[in-house]
Amino acid sequence: QLKRVIICPGDMDMNYEVLRFMGRSGAKYVLSVMKYKDTLALTGGSCTAAVADEMREAFYPDVYVIPARGGIGKSHSTQANNVVAEMGLKLHSNYELLHLPDNIDQRLLEALKDYPEIKRVFNKMDNIDIFIFGLGRADVLADWRNLQTAEKRKLLEQGAVAEAFGHYFDINGQVVSPSSTIGIGIDNFKKIPHVIAVAGGVTKAESIIAVSRIRENIVLITDESAAREILRKLQTMSDAK
Repeated sequence: QLKRVIICPGDMDMNYEVLRFMGRSGAKYVLSVMKYKDTLALTGGSCTAAVADEMREAFYPDVYVIPARGGIGKSHSTQANNVVAEMGLKLHSNYELLHLPDNIDQRLLEALKDYPEIKRVFNKMDNIDIFIFGLGRADVLADWRNLQTAEKRKLLEQGAVAEAFGHYFDINGQVVSPSSTIGIGIDNFKKIPHVIAVAGGVTKAESIIAVSRIRENIVLITDESAAREILRKLQTMSDAK
């Protein structure tokens, strides 16, 4: 049920240039669908950062670029705010930053939501036109988010194989654990007109299958190694039936 798949030759885990090719493909696709006054949202991560890195200089003064998540991890270069700022500068567009950690306490978040700079971002999350996001394996992201061992074990026992924009999904694209962090929700995700997933590498094949089943018409940008592994896994699933 994917809308389109763009496959870049090679394996991004073995050759960094492949990630750049994926980023370039993502940037070209964004420019092919972006319109006057659109709102463009991005998550953090190396794949979305590659899209911003490879975006060519353009002039979209009425476009808004926003982060879809709060901050996570320690790598400044791939934080959502940094990716958004680079994209906004490349497009000569407006952009807003979200100066909140991804795992902020819910009570504190409610208190901050009326702060003008934060409120503007949250208001725009309800009207996103283009969403670019990365995804990962559930077990890896559980460690990255410092989940307790018991929480991680429960997630995996419930069948979680993928994590995207703070949610954990099983192989059928069903939510195993909704996001307990700030950012775009699953209902918003399902109504965004243009959704672009960027992910590659053999180890992410199962996660890509899961995320591609959340909704119809996702555009997938991946590499050859992931694409071949996806085909192999889908054939195995089919044979098992």
